[in-house]
Amino acid sequence: MNIGASVENKRRSIGTFRAFTDGSAAIVRAASEAELLSDMCRALVEKGGYPLACILRAENGTEQTLRPVASFGIGRSVVEALNFTWGVSEKTFGSCGIAVRTARPAVQNYSANPSGSPWRSAGLNQNLVSNAAIPVKVGATVFGALVVASAETGAFDTEEIEVLVEFADMLSSGMDMLRARTERETFCQVVEENLKNTVQALGTALEYRDPFTAGHQRNVAALSVAIGQEMNLSSHEIEGIRFGALLHDIGKIKIPLDICSKAGRLILPEIQLIQTHAEAGYAILKNIDFQWPVASMVLQHHERLDGSGYPQGLKGDAILLGSRIIAVADVVEAMMSHRPYRAALGQSAAIDEIQRGRGLHFDPSVVDACITISRRPGFARLVLESAAEPGSAFLDETDTQSDELRQGAEPSAHGTNPPRLTLQQSAVMQLVAEGKSVKEIARYMNISVSTVKAHLSITYKTLGA
Repeated sequence: MNIGASVENKRRSIGTFRAFTDGSAAIVRAASEAELLSDMCRALVEKGGYPLACILRAENGTEQTLRPVASFGIGRSVVEALNFTWGVSEKTFGSCGIAVRTARPAVQNYSANPSGSPWRSAGLNQNLVSNAAIPVKVGATVFGALVVASAETGAFDTEEIEVLVEFADMLSSGMDMLRARTERETFCQVVEENLKNTVQALGTALEYRDPFTAGHQRNVAALSVAIGQEMNLSSHEIEGIRFGALLHDIGKIKIPLDICSKAGRLILPEIQLIQTHAEAGYAILKNIDFQWPVASMVLQHHERLDGSGYPQGLKGDAILLGSRIIAVADVVEAMMSHRPYRAALGQSAAIDEIQRGRGLHFDPSVVDACITISRRPGFARLVLESAAEPGSAFLDETDTQSDELRQGAEPSAHGTNPPRLTLQQSAVMQLVAEGKSVKEIARYMNISVSTVKAHLSITYKTLGA
């Protein structure tokens, strides 16, 4: 029994196992094909015990070049400097050229076979006397060859070649997986870019239809993103909220333009019609396969914590966080912008409004984040495309403040601020004017008697009555 050979075979087996382990890990963590190929060569040298490992890519030009794309170990600089081909010529890289041409493993012992002189000379100078070349395939095509060199003449017996073939197969599988992953990522990037363009087109279509909404959705999106960042939400969550904000008023495309752009008083049926834009937006978006609940965000962006919002009267955490953020951004942008029926109310009034509604209508954490942002320089530029101060020419028509105030609003001169009433407060006052009792109003509006009384109390204080 050759004890020395047995020990050497055991050493190789352990080294090969470790090389497979490192190779498997490399496939999982590799971010690029170049990284994968380099790590696989490293595994064969550091764990497999080979002095040199390299991967040559077979190029299909007229010269049929074998180009080194990865190498590790002694003599790597020599390998990277040499020029080889896989065609039949004086430069043929012996075993590697055969492996690429035949798609089968090939072994070269330099002392027994003087062919492939460039590699033979370089190898002997590094005390390397043999190599094995294993074809590497990507799909059904030969990509090139994995070449492993040794300082031993008989290093590559049948068993060792079988092991190296398995390693090359693992490398091929890793390359297939990485390329498929790259293709998927590229495809997803294209889909995401197309989705962004579609969202932008939808928003632009609404803006072209109604000049009063020009820039509103983009402004609300910008503020919503800033609020999300202040709340330390993930970039993925923020991107979804941005999409929701960019489309939050898309349902207004269903509302008659003369109502959306009306400069004077809105009667209750008109307000109720405008309110349908949240459900209309949901209907438009619900079948689009977003990564986020964009359609539901649009549906819920007029819901309020206390259940006084629309269309479903949701309360508290039943309202999506994205919708709660958009709701605050929508109010702030609306009050800082001009409306056909009033001048811009300014930043201070907008912040006061969400502060009053903190914990009642609006999520306290969202309000706090918005107030923190408002104290920084450039807040008006963030909220508005052109920083709207009272008296500027920036016109818009949006919700919460617009829909909820317009019932009692008359066209106002610049700098004149009408009383700020919510939609329900305005509706309650109209029903009072029609002679209905508190109980009748509660039944008609499907709210409690105590809510009606609270609306009346707040309204009288607001109006100074």
